[in-house]
Amino acid sequence: MDKKLSATTPLNGFHSVIGEVTLTEINPEILCISVPKEMEKKVNNEFKRVLKFNPPIVGQSSLSKNSTIRVIRNSLDQFFILFKNTSEVVQVMKSLEKYFYITEQSDAWVGIEISGKNSYSCLERICPLDLSTESFGVNTAVRTLMEHLNVLIIKTTEESFLLLSASSSAKSFLNAVETSAENIT
Repeated sequence: MDKKLSATTPLNGFHSVIGEVTLTEINPEILCISVPKEMEKKVNNEFKRVLKFNPPIVGQSSLSKNSTIRVIRNSLDQFFILFKNTSEVVQVMKSLEKYFYITEQSDAWVGIEISGKNSYSCLERICPLDLSTESFGVNTAVRTLMEHLNVLIIKTTEESFLLLSASSSAKSFLNAVETSAENIT
């Protein structure tokens, strides 16, 4: 039997427009960076040297000038770095591995970009956070629960969010977001 192997994503490139909500699977390369105690005071300098922009404060994200790298600060000693351009991953990893503990986590996550005029209405049904502009500005990035699933939610523009959850429950996660979008139309 001649079977060919091919790469797939957790949601097979899902894309859907439901009323005024667009759902699109996003699959960034993801590095988790942990900061050893001896590097705590140097973390900002090393990130700025390697990435050419300042790392964010806890609960925020920063985007590179060319919009291909997003750094999320999960805690004082942990970052996620999301890459759109896979060619940048190896270069950044080699530059940072001298100073930090790095784990490649791309396969562990599924990403859904939710955008459109009713993206907020869709998310408020399944997310316990106050996502209003006053409380949850652009580049805010925090962990929460949505329909019993752990989710990292990042507000990328006024009308769009990136949601990251475990790839092992990708279909349940998509179902929760998709059902919420359908219920507001």
